[in-house]
Order: sequence, then structure tokens, then C-alpha cells
Amino acid sequence: MQVIDSNAPNISIFHFSGSLVSISFGSALQVKNVHMECLEFGQSNIVLHARTKLLSYAPNVETLVISSPNEMISTPTLSRRFLHLKYLHISLIGNEAISPDYDYLSLVSFLEASPRLETFILEVRQPCMEHESVLWNASQLRRLPQQRHTSLKSVTIVGFSSAKSLVKLTCHIVENATSLERLTLDTSHGCQSSGGCSVNIPQRMYYTESGTLEGATPYMCIPMGEDIIMETVKARLAIRVHVTGKVPSSVVLEVVEPCSWCFGVEDLDA
Repeated sequence: MQVIDSNAPNISIFHFSGSLVSISFGSALQVKNVHMECLEFGQSNIVLHARTKLLSYAPNVETLVISSPNEMISTPTLSRRFLHLKYLHISLIGNEAISPDYDYLSLVSFLEASPRLETFILEVRQPCMEHESVLWNASQLRRLPQQRHTSLKSVTIVGFSSAKSLVKLTCHIVENATSLERLTLDTSHGCQSSGGCSVNIPQRMYYTESGTLEGATPYMCIPMGEDIIMETVKARLAIRVHVTGKVPSSVVLEVVEPCSWCFGVEDLDA
């Protein structure tokens, strides 16, 4: 399939799974819920597509969920705006490290373009982290010009690491989201232990060590490999050193750590 072309006027929900194709809804301006998943097809830069192309066929989107196996090109800053977007969930789920060329801070492009955005969730699941760590080079923590995100109330980052650009993204949000009520930084891949669940979605996807795409069962912690487990220690240090002191007292900061199930300890007892 090369093209999706529909003129049905009452389409409000669009869920797409597959390789990206040309998409057109004609005059159907009622599309408000968009879910795009291209994980098992291994196509990169779905986030880029959402920022540069989606408004041409879903200008009134209110809920946007994107799942990408990797992003090779940072998200550009554009003038076109998501004027109705309230909920944004971006998942970067790879069977190898997310490209170190990808600048997490570039995701601010979505925040700046979405004046009504209330909830932002970013999931990063990778077997290892290859971005430059803020712990090894904390100099020149680039700050973007102030851009008040006055509607943003809840931010969750799953798979938080010490990646310098991810820490910069977090600091930017803390410093510019004037209505922020809760910030959750989950250093696991989505811990499901009692009291530790940072994000609750119907289907959580991950790649096994053999590279197979799997869906996690409800209440199951997604297993973490040795390399990324070591990174969680650095992630927690990065939070203490670079984030905690910037969080206003009015904001609830929750740091979720991996449990024994995330580490796969249950397998050792089998």
C-alpha cells in the first residue's frame, strides 16, 4: 500500500500501524485522535513525519501517540502549530541504542507548537545508551530562549538516562512549564511494581535480546539488560545533580527506580 486517501467527513480516530505512506483525509477535519506505530517495520523518523506532515491531514488533532524504532533526524522547529493538541505520547523503542545524533531537546518543537498541551509522555527503551552523558561533560548545558508552556501540567519520561540532551529537555520543561503539577522520571523501562508504575497504557512494546518485538503483558516489568541497568545509576545521579534543585516546590517530582523484576531477578530463582 502506497497511499491512504479518504474523504469520509466524520472520521475522528485514525490508528495506523505499518510503513509510512502518503496520507490524505480530504476535507475530513474531525480527526482528533491519531495513533501511529511503525515499530515492527523498522522505519525511522516517524516523529519527524508527525512534526512536518501530520498537520496537513489532521490539523485539529487533540491526542497524538507515536511509536518509532529510532529517530535519525532531530525534530525541526517549524511555524505550523498544533492548536488543539492536549495529549502527546512519543515512544522511541529500539532493538539497538537510539541514535546519538538525535537531539532529545529538539522535541521542544512540539511543546512550542502546542499551546493547549496538558500531558506529555516520552518513552525511551533501548538496550544501551550511546548519547553523550551529562556526567562526563556538564559544560555548556545549552538553554533555549524562554518559551512559556502555560498549559502543560503532567510530564513523564520513561527510560530516563543521563543523556545530556535528555537532561536539557527536562530542565527546559521545569523552567518553562509554568502550570506544571507533576514530573515523573522513570529510570526503568516502565516498572510495574506496586506504587512504581509511571505510565499505564494498554500495550507496552519492547524488543527482546534476540531482536524480536514483543508486547508486555499487564503488570509485567519489561526486562532490562546489563548495560542499561548500569545506566540507571547514572540517570539517578544526573537527576540529583542537574534536575532536583530546579524543580519548584509546587511541582511533585517522582523518581521511579527499577525493581528486582526489572532486573530479571525472578528468572534467577526459577
